[in-house]
Amino acid sequence: MPDRSRKVNPRPFEGAQVLVLGTGSRAQQARGLLTESGATVVWRYRSDLTYVVIDRTVPAHDPALVRAQEQKVPVLTTSELRERLEGPREPRTMVSSPVPPASSATRSPQVLVPPPPMPPMQVPPPMVPLPPRPAPPPEDDGTYPGWVWATAVVFSAGLLSPVAVGYAAWRVKSPADGLAALGYLAVSLLALVGFAAGGGLMLAALLMMAALAIGGGSHAFYLWQRIARGERAAKTSIRPSDVRNSEALAAVNHRRKLREDARELAANDPVAARELRIGRPDLPRRYDDGGLVDFNSAPVAMLMTIPGMTRAVAEEIRDWRDRHGPFSSMAEVVIHTDIEPKAAEQVEQFALFMQ
Repeated sequence: MPDRSRKVNPRPFEGAQVLVLGTGSRAQQARGLLTESGATVVWRYRSDLTYVVIDRTVPAHDPALVRAQEQKVPVLTTSELRERLEGPREPRTMVSSPVPPASSATRSPQVLVPPPPMPPMQVPPPMVPLPPRPAPPPEDDGTYPGWVWATAVVFSAGLLSPVAVGYAAWRVKSPADGLAALGYLAVSLLALVGFAAGGGLMLAALLMMAALAIGGGSHAFYLWQRIARGERAAKTSIRPSDVRNSEALAAVNHRRKLREDARELAANDPVAARELRIGRPDLPRRYDDGGLVDFNSAPVAMLMTIPGMTRAVAEEIRDWRDRHGPFSSMAEVVIHTDIEPKAAEQVEQFALFMQ
């Protein structure tokens, strides 16, 4: 076995002035080795330097390195410094243990294993087409009642013209169509008389019935189509009064919600409620409390703005709170004033009792 122990040289740098340049770990190790070997490690360039040691982090244009080269000061790398202090390192040799070749007798024959059989491919079932969507029912255009009445008039040879037109005239409130129905009635009676008389009047009766069938049927179709379309428009249209009523109801619900929120704020944070002047519509403010009035601080004029409140009751509320202190609930107001029970229910929706 070769001797791998390092031969450390005697102290070759003892008493030398050495400048070590670099910031890496090797420069730090070099400073430690030089200090142990008795050298003086300096941190800036001096004219009496003996050596300059550099590591890989020192660039070639370093001012101290350039100056040392100009003054021919020996420059060593950290690797050269270690070799001078510890001696050259012996090269490492890789020793590999020989592997005896396997004999043919010990070799196992290769057995070819067939791959597992592939599973049969599953064919997806054929896609069944979805049944077509049924066509939407035809939209009624308002002509159905007209066709019914017109057909009835035609098949009755015009004799139902007074009924079809007269009923339609009553539905549409049309006096002119009512007079036309009376005319159809007169012609129908004349046609019946002509049939009863026979002879030459029968031909005139046939002509009158044909005229009734055509004229009365067309008239009935027009009137009943007008009635059906009017009913359909009435079902689908929105009247202005409905819009106004909806807006008014939404406003009432909104004001009610504002009062609930203001009462909750007054109960949880009375200081903020007083700063926002909740329940004091007589004072300038920006918070909308939905119309609440504080029974313990509002003047009589503001109390009278509450629906159901009278001047007499408002003055009683003011006098009682001035003598006995603030109210705590609507029940106390009912007990100590002459307010009516029904009026109290209405007033309570706007009442606030700030303590």
